[in-house]
Amino acid sequence: MQAAVPQPRGRRRLPGWGLAAALAVIAVAALAMLQLRPSPAPMPSATATVPETIAEALVLPARVEASSDWAWLRLGLMDLVGNRLRQGGLSTIASESVVGLLRQRAPDEMPAPDDPALAASAHLRVQPQVRLVDGAWQVRLEVASARGPLSADARAADVLVAARTAADVLLLKLGHAPPPAGGDRSLALDELLQRTQAAMLARLLNQDQRQRATQLAAVQQLLTQVTA
Repeated sequence: MQAAVPQPRGRRRLPGWGLAAALAVIAVAALAMLQLRPSPAPMPSATATVPETIAEALVLPARVEASSDWAWLRLGLMDLVGNRLRQGGLSTIASESVVGLLRQRAPDEMPAPDDPALAASAHLRVQPQVRLVDGAWQVRLEVASARGPLSADARAADVLVAARTAADVLLLKLGHAPPPAGGDRSLALDELLQRTQAAMLARLLNQDQRQRATQLAAVQQLLTQVTA
């Protein structure tokens, strides 16, 4: 009789429950890595990079004491004051670059003007503070520098007028001439433009958090499927 020829053995397969358990372990590991991984630093670009040479000024997001309807002032006044200082001849880091610095921090970590880490980016760190008191807006610019603290105050019925005036006061204290008036453009149009810019900066600031939330949701969905 002819001896039986041994057949090649196939790959060993995991039973169904073993495969599900392996996928669950992978999903848990991926979820843990996403939660522990720090947010990536912003990609360098022409508009979102801090200059290699230290700038004269950096304006931080404003601290706002008003109703939630005015939440846009947090980034809106940062951008307005920064532009005003720049127009007055003070080299000021662009708002997009400031957002790039903030994206490297925890979402609830608001740097103070005297934060030593900011001193490597600008000689002057400006913190706008805005309050609505008795129907009038009070804007105060707190400045930290190696020469000591400095401040500039203004008050007006319109918040954008108060912010521009405070920036002009600061320019004068720093030896710079304020820029000319903005022409015949209405305050309503100014507010609309500043609200739009604030929305764009907020979208840029929250970009990393949204991307990571989407990744976490995908991993959590996979974990639910394999463990069901």
